[in-house]
Amino acid sequence: SEAGVGYLAKMRPFKVFPPEATLLEVAHPLSHGSHIVGVSGGDASKGGLSKIVTQGILFREICSELCKIQSTVGDVMRSPVLTMQSDHCAYEAFQIIASRGISGIAVVDDKGSILQNTSSSDLKMWVAGESEGKEGAVSIHSDTIEEFLVKLRASSSGSKTRYPCSVCHPDDSVGHVAGMLEKTGYHRVYVVPSNDDRKPCGVVSISDLLRTA
Repeated sequence: SEAGVGYLAKMRPFKVFPPEATLLEVAHPLSHGSHIVGVSGGDASKGGLSKIVTQGILFREICSELCKIQSTVGDVMRSPVLTMQSDHCAYEAFQIIASRGISGIAVVDDKGSILQNTSSSDLKMWVAGESEGKEGAVSIHSDTIEEFLVKLRASSSGSKTRYPCSVCHPDDSVGHVAGMLEKTGYHRVYVVPSNDDRKPCGVVSISDLLRTA
């Protein structure tokens, strides 16, 4: 089948570095699409890997330095933001995420104001606790994306899932956003023009912050 392990591996190539590699060398793939890299020097039974380094591990390692950056969010944010209206089917959202090779999408109301963030992590959570077809279950096929996310997060005890998303403003500092991401455990923060206008005009992710390091 095309959607086998080999096919998925081609979408996000796995890179391996020697133990003496610098953080800067490792940061490059982790800020350009990869979320995990390997460190060589391990046993053959472990595929020759001694350790792995995730994007989150690297971010936490250098976050104290990122928090010192005073350049503004407007300097590093990406736009336009990919959005989906809250009344669309949940399945459509994850189709877009998969087809475009992205990790998240903003869920907005009929006026374009941000309500939620959804990502591949939500899909993993659904698969892990899937009860499709049971009464009151979270349904990726019949629930709207907003219904899907509300039900999914209500059924989770994880603190990261209790709040729909984080937002910041274009004139906030990069350091401020780094602190927000460290505190919430999120991978991205959406940029809105003001507290009164919550239409996302940009997004800043951990990948964006690593590229500034």
